[in-house]
Amino acid sequence: SSHSDDDQLFFAGLLPYYAVERDYQVLVIYLTDHYNTAPGRRHEVLTGLWAVGVKTYPIFGHYEDFGDATTAEEAFRKFARYGHSQEEMTNFVVEQLRRFKPMVAVGHDLKGEYGHAQHRAYAKMLTDAVEISGDAACHPESADQYGTWDVPKTYIHLYKENPIVMDWDQPMKNFNGMTPYQVSKKLGFPAHVSQQKGW
Repeated sequence: SSHSDDDQLFFAGLLPYYAVERDYQVLVIYLTDHYNTAPGRRHEVLTGLWAVGVKTYPIFGHYEDFGDATTAEEAFRKFARYGHSQEEMTNFVVEQLRRFKPMVAVGHDLKGEYGHAQHRAYAKMLTDAVEISGDAACHPESADQYGTWDVPKTYIHLYKENPIVMDWDQPMKNFNGMTPYQVSKKLGFPAHVSQQKGW
């Protein structure tokens, strides 16, 4: 997830369904930690995750938050002005895949849902990282530390080929019979108090 509320918005339903109803270990890895714009959002993240049943502490990238780029390429140029190369950022994602060895990785739309450049950039990093995380010659430091990992399944939001449509409107056994979507909408996203206006 690029930002601290994107997981509750664009992946609504996924978190409570897999973390609670299916009892799988779910880990969210955020690209930015908002330290340059709104450091208090970290507290909202934890409240939102705990509310939907995700108990694994998230990972925060150390990347800046900005909203004025329009393409992934422009976002990478902006990150470069902050001192972060695209290769370094992709290496961050490769390292997380190797470290946590997920059975499934889920990421943003390649077109950034509504065109958000940081969503586009993170989707590009994830798809690139999935391709190279199994190759020890790519980013050998994390390969030495964690070994390599070929992610068995990767799902990209709104991907047009071989689409899988999840029904988040079926009542769950947990959360008093709420649907996964209702849990994200009524419990998860409202925890992001700073983001309530205009969304």
